[in-house]
Amino acid sequence: MRVFGCRTYILTPKEKRLKWDPKARAGIFLGYEEVTKAYRVYDIEAGQVVISRDVNFDESTFGLSPRISDEDVDDLDFDLLDIEHDGLL
Repeated sequence: MRVFGCRTYILTPKEKRLKWDPKARAGIFLGYEEVTKAYRVYDIEAGQVVISRDVNFDESTFGLSPRISDEDVDDLDFDLLDIEHDGLL
């Protein structure tokens, strides 16, 4: 199982690219195709959903957001709030 919404890279076949064109396009994983053994991916550049078997997954990056480093997380300043709640018992 793959993580829904993670960043993907859709392979562009050799026949459909020129010598200096990129080998893959960025996308967002949407799920599995029902009829074939393929993935449903939103192609960011084309703005449409494509079905492809040749996909690489980056399950640490989601959607259109850039990857956040551990140093960036350490620099974040959070205010802790006291939250009152009723117990489940």
